[in-house]
Amino acid sequence: MMNPTNDIDFINKLKSGHLTALNHLFTQYQSWLSICAYTVLRNEIEAEEVVQEFFIDFWENKKYRLIEAKSIPALKNYLFICIKNRSLNRIAKNKTRQSRYADLLLPQDYTLPENRLESLDLKNNINQALNQLTKRQREVFELGYISGKTRKEISTELSISQETVKKLMANALKTLRKILNKTESL
Repeated sequence: MMNPTNDIDFINKLKSGHLTALNHLFTQYQSWLSICAYTVLRNEIEAEEVVQEFFIDFWENKKYRLIEAKSIPALKNYLFICIKNRSLNRIAKNKTRQSRYADLLLPQDYTLPENRLESLDLKNNINQALNQLTKRQREVFELGYISGKTRKEISTELSISQETVKKLMANALKTLRKILNKTESL
């Protein structure tokens, strides 16, 4: 820490915009300020970001000129208050962001009102098309596209080769496209 007799000189150098004074200030207080921010934010990465953003803003916007401190304890108090306020602002900003995000979320099965009939119609068309597949094609299609299984998993489950799975899947898709294209043009 600095010698109290040099406090005024140090603060004056800082207020004059000496980069060495800022470097010393950052080196001296960065970890302590990060801990202060962490006690508010409960997130180490965010706490470090708040401190780094503070020092960047402090230097770029020449906020060091606003310091009225006559001693290091007064300067520490100023730094603490700045970091505490920035941390609280970050929390408020995050809560606002989360609230807005939650407002935008819709249930997975939600469809826009004007599209519900179209969606129901499409669902019926797909089900009718699936019913026109062979039993094996439908099994492979549902395991691959609805259950999200890989060819290897499907071949193991159905006791068929991966090549057979590939062919059945290709034929199922070809048939579905043909059927759905016909119903679309009606």
